[in-house]
Amino acid sequence: MAPIVRAACCFLLFLAILQYSHVSAVTDPAHPPKMAAAPAPTPSNILEIYCKAKCKERCELVGPFGIKLWQEVCTKCCLRSKCVPTGPVGINFGKCKNWTFTLYRGIPYKCP
Repeated sequence: MAPIVRAACCFLLFLAILQYSHVSAVTDPAHPPKMAAAPAPTPSNILEIYCKAKCKERCELVGPFGIKLWQEVCTKCCLRSKCVPTGPVGINFGKCKNWTFTLYRGIPYKCP
């Protein structure tokens, strides 16, 4: 019977040490966990966010079947010319320089 009691005491001591080491590692105020800093936005990321938002506005009246394609083509045109014409698809082409054609997946498309 003594070996069973001794084994049980060792097991309980092991659990207590394990619990204490876990709590002290988590709540140790001297070494707070380090948080990864968010990367600073680059000019290309800002331009891409701007282009996606403007192209979504421009292409929302296209219809359900072509809206994703036109938004992606519009975004490629915007990234090249750094501009999106105002209004819906098909008008105000002259407002942006280089708003002509772009290759999308190897196929030439007119900028919407």
